[in-house]
Amino acid sequence: MNTTILAFGLTPGDIEMACGGSTALLARQGYRVIHVFLAYQGEDCERLRPEAGRAAAILDADSVRFLRLGKGPELFTRNTMLATAGMLRELRPEIIFTYHSLDPAPEHHGLSCMIKTAAVAAGMPDAPDLENDPWQVSTIYGYELRPPMTQHEMAVNITATMESKREAIMIYSDLPGANYADAMQGLAAYRGATSRAGKYAEVFEILHGQSCPYFES
Repeated sequence: MNTTILAFGLTPGDIEMACGGSTALLARQGYRVIHVFLAYQGEDCERLRPEAGRAAAILDADSVRFLRLGKGPELFTRNTMLATAGMLRELRPEIIFTYHSLDPAPEHHGLSCMIKTAAVAAGMPDAPDLENDPWQVSTIYGYELRPPMTQHEMAVNITATMESKREAIMIYSDLPGANYADAMQGLAAYRGATSRAGKYAEVFEILHGQSCPYFES
């Protein structure tokens, strides 16, 4: 299967904590999953790369990419959006995961908006400054992190991948290990019980497109 899925995150561990169980399910079904970190200026990518690589491998992701962000008000510039759109044209994903649209953290909300803009740009046939053929992303999912979403549109049963998700979270030296893993397992148990998707679940907002049939609970 050649279908590609991109999961975007800022802080190390966000992808694993927010959608790691769901992306691992897809990877184990044969989808090519790529984790994309947008790294802040000054962030130590040389230390993060091996940790991100090990965490991605635990979740059966294909690879990890890094994009460098600007500083302060230049965090999400036109150049960053074009670089992201160029990546979408290069990798041609059907599905994208990013932060949900009402995430209260300004940088999370900014990334969510930028990803949607980049997806539009990637699909424009006459977009200047972009190489490769236009590409239309089918679906964009918004994931929850902190605090949890008040409403969601899709729940995914991640019971089969919960242990892998815990293991991946605990890879990162910047996270207090089992504390974060326990917290995310608790959230997944709550989501599983309230959505009735399974023992453990992750939930999503559908930012663009339609719910995919292999995600239906």
